[in-house]
Amino acid sequence: MFSLKKESAFLFILALLLSTPLSSLHALATGGQPDEFMSYGAGARSLAMGAAFVGVADDASATYWNPAGLSQITRKEVALMKATLFADTTYDFYSFVMPSKKGGSAWGVSMTQLANSGFEKVNATYDPTQQGYTNVSNAGTFGVKESAMSWSYGRKVVDHVSIGTALNKISRSVDTSADSSMAADLGTLIDMKDGNRRLGITIKNVYSRVSGDTNDTMPLDFRVGLSDQYFKKRLLMAFDVDKSINANPGYHFGGEFAFSKNFKGRFGIQGDQATGLRETDVGFGYTIKSITLDYSIGLHTLGSSTRMGLTWKFGRSVLERREENVNQLVQKAFAAAQTGNYLVVQEQLQTALDQDPTNKNVQQLVEKFQKVVATVPSAMGQEESAVMTRKALLYYANNDMKGTVAALRQAYYKDPRNDKLLSLLNKIETEANMEKTEPPKGPELFSPIDQKVFDARQAILEGRYDVAIKKCQDILDLNPNDVTSLKIMGSAFFLLDDHTRARKLWSRVIEIDPNDKEIPEFMKQLRPE
Repeated sequence: MFSLKKESAFLFILALLLSTPLSSLHALATGGQPDEFMSYGAGARSLAMGAAFVGVADDASATYWNPAGLSQITRKEVALMKATLFADTTYDFYSFVMPSKKGGSAWGVSMTQLANSGFEKVNATYDPTQQGYTNVSNAGTFGVKESAMSWSYGRKVVDHVSIGTALNKISRSVDTSADSSMAADLGTLIDMKDGNRRLGITIKNVYSRVSGDTNDTMPLDFRVGLSDQYFKKRLLMAFDVDKSINANPGYHFGGEFAFSKNFKGRFGIQGDQATGLRETDVGFGYTIKSITLDYSIGLHTLGSSTRMGLTWKFGRSVLERREENVNQLVQKAFAAAQTGNYLVVQEQLQTALDQDPTNKNVQQLVEKFQKVVATVPSAMGQEESAVMTRKALLYYANNDMKGTVAALRQAYYKDPRNDKLLSLLNKIETEANMEKTEPPKGPELFSPIDQKVFDARQAILEGRYDVAIKKCQDILDLNPNDVTSLKIMGSAFFLLDDHTRARKLWSRVIEIDPNDKEIPEFMKQLRPE
């Protein structure tokens, strides 16, 4: 993540680039392009951001901007926009997006339409002798209409990378003349910083076929966009650069700031290499439950244009459905863990991770039980060792490492010949940075508890009082009322001249066994309180 200084530098450089007088650069004139209306934009929100949206593409207008962005849609979504342009021209955009049940992909359909009417129509006769028109008469009016129907699909192909495609059928009519074309677009969206920064790339008219009353050909159009979020995702900034094969490069810069959960303000600018800054945009969006109302206005040399938009999200969220399925699988895994069938636990957790690879809790559980299954695939039955093993691994799933080690040690002490259980115990002790349990080294009849008592007594004789205390504490973690361990630990503290702790431990022995005859004699040697 950028530091505050880096973020400020990034914004300063971006602003400096945008303020550079591009109009001073020598370039060929752009001129008109076939189906130029398809370059206007779509959605009141994106147009308020200066049409810098290829690297954002997170709403239903992704069908227009970047079909790869459809992979981000998690609920069914409808978007409507009506724009009033100059000279009584209207521009409409409608889009519907349907995400897949598992998420990560979606398809959408949209329509874009530019219309104008009221152009004067005349009849005239050409007189070759006079080289001019005669008998000019009014024949009413005619209109111009251009529209595009699009089908789009986008999906996430690997972590952080989505691709998409759109197929467009474009129609144009001018009075009685008409033509149409088919064109295909490609897009990709790359998540560069856990959803905070995205890079989008689109290539429009990768394939095109034109028919009707025209000799036009569809030009290739390239667009690259970068978006970034700041201030805990309250500020979204975006920058796009576009280049049609027959036109000057254009630039688009915009932002969106969330003043509250429901209200967002937007701003943007647009320009190109030949003319420099050509449009300034501003707008806002207000959300009421699942409906968002958007408004924006663009100011340019021909006047101003207004855009009104409405977005409706409905149906169950893919994220809600996924979370519900994952929770059910985790519950099944825990139920299997309570019976000790760890192969089933691993299977259920892996299925949950396949459904939501980004779920960090499930990732951790999968890693934990992979370690378990590798050494102890099951711990079924009512033997005390199996019962304590199941209890230990439930502690382990809940990240209680101390409880895990204590319960596994008790399970091992009940079954000291179980080498697999010892191997698992040692792995978890290493993970918890705790001393490894070793197999008994004393007489064959020694249990692991007896071994620790033996080692503690030996440590007292050798003057290693800290080791004796540690051995006794291991036993007390399993059985807090173990009288022998309390006596030995009290002796160790007494020899360390810590009479306060020695008195506390020996007093505990008397509480447990009032008939003990040794402790009263020991306590006579303690300093008075």
